Amino acid sequence: MQGLKIRKSPNRLIQDLDIFDGSSKDWYNPWSPHNAKYHWQLHFSSVDSVEQNPYDFWCVCQKTRKHMHVQIQKDSDYPHIMEPGVEFTPPEQIVAYCSMKGPEQFNEHLEKNIHHSSDLSSMRWKSEDGKISVNIEWKNSYLDASCVKDIIDSRRPSFASLLSKKPASDQEESRSSPSLYSTFSSLELFLRNVLFNNDHRSISAAPDGTFEKHVGRGPQIQKLMSILSFHFNSDNTNYVPSIANEPLTIEQKTNLTLARNELIILANNYRDKSRDPLVPSPTATPMLARPYLLSALNVPTYNSVAPMYTSIFHQNNASLPDDPAFIALGVTNDYPDNLVCLFYNKQKENDPDNARIYVDAFAHIYNLRKTPLLKEQLQLDKKIGLVSSDAIQFAYTSLSLETEVSVLAQNFKYTDKHILDTFLNVVQKQPETIRVQRENLETVACARQSKGILEYLRSTYRIFYDVQEAYSWLGISPDTEDGMIASVALVKSEDDSSKTLEAIKCIAEERNSSVLYEFLASLNPSYIPQAPDTFMTTDDAYETLAVQDRDVSDDMLINVYTFAVEDQPERSDRLKSALKCIGESRNSKLIMHFLENGNLDLPEEPPNLNVPVGLENTGNFCYLNSLLQYYFIIKPLRDAVLGINYNKDVSMIKSKEAVKKVGGRSVNRIEFLRALQFTYELRSLFQQLITTKHSSILPSSKLAYLALIPLTMEQVKSTSSSVIHPMELSNISTESHQQDQQASAPIDASHSTSTSDLINLAPSEKDEGAEMPYFDISEEEVNSSLDLGRQQDVAECIDHVLFQIEVSLGPTKNNEGSSSSDEDLIRRLFYGKTKQTLHDDSQGTRSSEELYSHLIVDLYKERQTLYDVLDGVFETVTLDLGNETTKRSLCIKELPMILQLQIQRVQFDRSTGQPFKSNAYVEFGKELHMDRYVEDVNGEMAPLLDKYWSMKQKIGELQQRRKYLMTTNSQLLSSVETLATLSTWADYQKNSRLPISKKLPQLLHEETEKISMELERLAQEERQTQKERMHLFDNHINHSYDLLAIFIHRGQATFGHYWTYMRDLKTDVFRKYNDEYVTEVDESEVFADTTGNTANPYMLTYVRKDCRHIIECLSRNPEFLK
Repeated sequence: MQGLKIRKSPNRLIQDLDIFDGSSKDWYNPWSPHNAKYHWQLHFSSVDSVEQNPYDFWCVCQKTRKHMHVQIQKDSDYPHIMEPGVEFTPPEQIVAYCSMKGPEQFNEHLEKNIHHSSDLSSMRWKSEDGKISVNIEWKNSYLDASCVKDIIDSRRPSFASLLSKKPASDQEESRSSPSLYSTFSSLELFLRNVLFNNDHRSISAAPDGTFEKHVGRGPQIQKLMSILSFHFNSDNTNYVPSIANEPLTIEQKTNLTLARNELIILANNYRDKSRDPLVPSPTATPMLARPYLLSALNVPTYNSVAPMYTSIFHQNNASLPDDPAFIALGVTNDYPDNLVCLFYNKQKENDPDNARIYVDAFAHIYNLRKTPLLKEQLQLDKKIGLVSSDAIQFAYTSLSLETEVSVLAQNFKYTDKHILDTFLNVVQKQPETIRVQRENLETVACARQSKGILEYLRSTYRIFYDVQEAYSWLGISPDTEDGMIASVALVKSEDDSSKTLEAIKCIAEERNSSVLYEFLASLNPSYIPQAPDTFMTTDDAYETLAVQDRDVSDDMLINVYTFAVEDQPERSDRLKSALKCIGESRNSKLIMHFLENGNLDLPEEPPNLNVPVGLENTGNFCYLNSLLQYYFIIKPLRDAVLGINYNKDVSMIKSKEAVKKVGGRSVNRIEFLRALQFTYELRSLFQQLITTKHSSILPSSKLAYLALIPLTMEQVKSTSSSVIHPMELSNISTESHQQDQQASAPIDASHSTSTSDLINLAPSEKDEGAEMPYFDISEEEVNSSLDLGRQQDVAECIDHVLFQIEVSLGPTKNNEGSSSSDEDLIRRLFYGKTKQTLHDDSQGTRSSEELYSHLIVDLYKERQTLYDVLDGVFETVTLDLGNETTKRSLCIKELPMILQLQIQRVQFDRSTGQPFKSNAYVEFGKELHMDRYVEDVNGEMAPLLDKYWSMKQKIGELQQRRKYLMTTNSQLLSSVETLATLSTWADYQKNSRLPISKKLPQLLHEETEKISMELERLAQEERQTQKERMHLFDNHINHSYDLLAIFIHRGQATFGHYWTYMRDLKTDVFRKYNDEYVTEVDESEVFADTTGNTANPYMLTYVRKDCRHIIECLSRNPEFLK
């Protein structure tokens, strides 16, 4: 944003020098593209040396040949010398740079060297304490870009020479022009002699002479020589220097130095490394400007939170990703928390008008790191009324209020009274959330700067809102004896007597303990005990244990209980009753055993093989767990993975140059071997899911790495990052023979599309030892990558996992024994085909077809059915192309066995520059009929489809009219409410002296009734049309699907938790796969209305009715591998 006044750290300023120049307007816009544009190399300041003044040096961009001049002035006490033993730069010595505005003087001896011209721009910064001043000049390439381009283009080989089979060396010799390397290196030599040897002789340009052989001839060369101050004399056929008889001026010397360094880059860019030496000399290696910048700008030493990022930054060997939040705070992504806080406070202090932007950025960094220091800083800001936009939105949502967009403008939608009433209503319904809701109310009050609400919070503050908090403060557990509680209280009262009395009072009344009552009376004779209510509900029990998540495991509940008893022993009876209440409600054998025996040594029971195995979560991998469980229940896919020894694409192992086509692109052997390694890791997981006797298992970190971290382009091009099984090549022929035998086995044709049609799997596969890796990955690489990894986009993860399985598998053989890409297992399972048709007057009608693995549906309103969102995909639309309009329609050409529908919930708010999640409710059912979207080849359904889409248009018109009538004014009143208010007011004014017609109240009343009746009619007509439209295709169910899986996300756009509901089609039972817990749930939970809830579906999958048999949710057999 233009209004930001960001103080930049040295790292941030250096990063920005690779992105912007003096002409850019985005130096202080964190949301502008921050892609590296420049790569600075130090000038050669002498014949073959780059050494320059470390505080006054020139550099040139290797990409654009633009020049940058850096001038730095430091006071005598800079740079700081750290004390011995100090590893990191103290915060008070870290420099923050601010832009210098206005005609501030830089320095006399530096100012005189600042040149001003049309091709030069500059910027200046100074440190906050004024002890460091920085001036940066950018100067465009001295050599004319079009002239250089013409020379390069003129030396390109002709089309005929490219078609010839001559070696490159022969083609080079056959051309009359010298090489580009020769041209640019020779010109550099001329300038070097002028600059350092004062050689101002004319240069002969005679035909076939030395100049023509090494530099070339023609108008482009003449133009370039003219730029270099050599003018062509046609009479003598030579180049005459225009600076022959006078010493070089500073400007001439500067310009020629710029030109020389550009020629050095050009020559080295076109150098044949096998024969051409480096320019300006074989021993003169170009040097990047980054080390000079690090030293000159006082880059601090610090405890990096991203060492890989820091290493790349210092070496300047690749472009770095920059998060807008870090850019807004003037730091880089690797800065530790204490320095992030330091620069955050600097931004707020120096730019208070934009404090909200800085706190939003800081809150975003906290959400990425979740560290105590950042959380503490946010809490301090909250006390002074500075709250992030996300926190405000969350607080309003938690209180069932719509966020007031205009909070900053003090134009509020709600009164303080309305907010307080809403808060009290929420707390009344959910008393266990009172402390959390008070925090939300405080957030709202701070955002609104509401003294009334803050006063309410102050006046209603309680030390302890429930007995659990009292236990925690005393540091005892709920099962602590009363006598011990009294002893602890005596010690605690020395620190805070009033808080101690309040805690004991809370516990005594909860326990109804005579011992504690007597103790209280001894401390405070005025205390009169009140008998507590001994009845406890499940809600009371969870509140007593301070547990908000009702899905928490039994062993975690026991841990919470144990810690609570240790912290609040005076509440031990109450806590034990709470745990018992929860244990009885859950019918938990573990909890009841613990309460009776005091240990967790529950007698071992035989494994329950009628429940699928869960997957444990050790990081941000809950969405990956959901995905792996989903693929496991698809039997053909599971069988293919389990039989990977027989199903892998052996053709890709035989040849190192092997390439295969997958998804329309070429896959080389490196990608194949990595994908094969992933499939073997997946096979190991699937084997454990089948054979384990435990209720859950932990996926390997290598599997997570291979699923989430894609190959880089460098790895794809590499030929040494893979490891081949030492016996693999010798076994290829044997495995191929086994495959052929297997393919000839009889095929079960009991189903229209059988599992054996999809994949030919060996009857059993016995491991004879651990597989050696096809693609070697070190534990260090896995751990560091996953630690630094982000929570990947779910759609990307799905595509990446399916792609690797598809790459590793060979083509599936059909009944005739032949194979082709059409028989690809992944494509047969998940891929369909759409047909797009365009029609306009100029080109008529044309169509194209495209494969899809999932359909992406957008959300248009807060409530809609699944058919509503699918209509948005396949509805015919008119595109305005300027000169004419084109109608675009989309239909389904082919449907897959498994239909995957991705709901586009993550959207982008242009006003804040941040993503947000839409929690709109989508109603879906057990069945889905796709007939209305399938291509109508014979036109039989055309009348019905026309009616279907015309009714949709009618519904839209009805809704638009209702919206118009219900539009609110500035007082948030609709037209009906406005007329009713006016009618009431006019009725009151009958006896007043105002000149108001006596008929006005009646006229207003009649108009109000008229609009109300129209609204009712519109609503009724919309309901009737919607109902009729819903049943139009009841008799067209030839393309029907059954619900298979519902992928759920709870949280916001950038964080949250994932789980999946999957339907066992054999028993019609829904199970909830929530990491390590797999439980049966009622249908009411699966199909619940999620309005106002952040837990909602982001993907739905349906299986075609004739393919139900390919789904097998329960597959457990401890003897499987035997």
